[in-house]
Amino acid sequence: MPSMPANFDPEETRQAWLRHGLGELDFWLQHMDTKLARLKSEARAGRYHYLEEAELIFWHSALLNRLAHISKKSVKPLGIDDTLVPWLARKTGWPKAVADAFWYCARNPVVHVGRAWVMADYGRTLDGAVLKAGFRPDILDETPATEMPEPNGTGWYMIDCRDIESEITIYFDFTGLRVAAEEVLAKVKDQVREMTPGELNKLRSVNERIPFLYTNPESEAQDSSPTEG
Repeated sequence: MPSMPANFDPEETRQAWLRHGLGELDFWLQHMDTKLARLKSEARAGRYHYLEEAELIFWHSALLNRLAHISKKSVKPLGIDDTLVPWLARKTGWPKAVADAFWYCARNPVVHVGRAWVMADYGRTLDGAVLKAGFRPDILDETPATEMPEPNGTGWYMIDCRDIESEITIYFDFTGLRVAAEEVLAKVKDQVREMTPGELNKLRSVNERIPFLYTNPESEAQDSSPTEG
């Protein structure tokens, strides 16, 4: 644990993280909303931008990855199997297989090769079947995932094709994923509100690696709308 400076003010650190460190991620969500609205507008005109859809997947995964670092108070890379998958499953309420599919089959191909479907299985398996993932082919399909075939949940539903191709595919949708991301952000804010002085001191090291880019000095931490600083 990093030593605690004599002039360390836990409450000042807490409010700084709530307003600026996590407030920046409120700004990310606004950016993602704008991007999704534009992509849907383009799709209604018959124009589809798959590269920008991949960018939207990247933004969701980057936001969740940053939240995991804040939640875990870690400046070191977080392992997918031992940390990110169980952490995301707990924060979202998703089954472990869904969190596994998100990190490996949706996020990793976008980060590594720029496309969500190129390596959609990514070598993952579930109950002896190949585990695949992707996003709904039609970005304009806004049917809640909870109304799709079961099993399903916020932002995802599963198609089990083991009787035909020995495959299980998790389909994500941007609208539901946006809801899940906002819920995780709210939970991490609550976590920071409850952190002890020792835990807040650990966040100083995270702040050194992830400096605040946006500041919001006027608004309250519980209701921040960050502006670029």
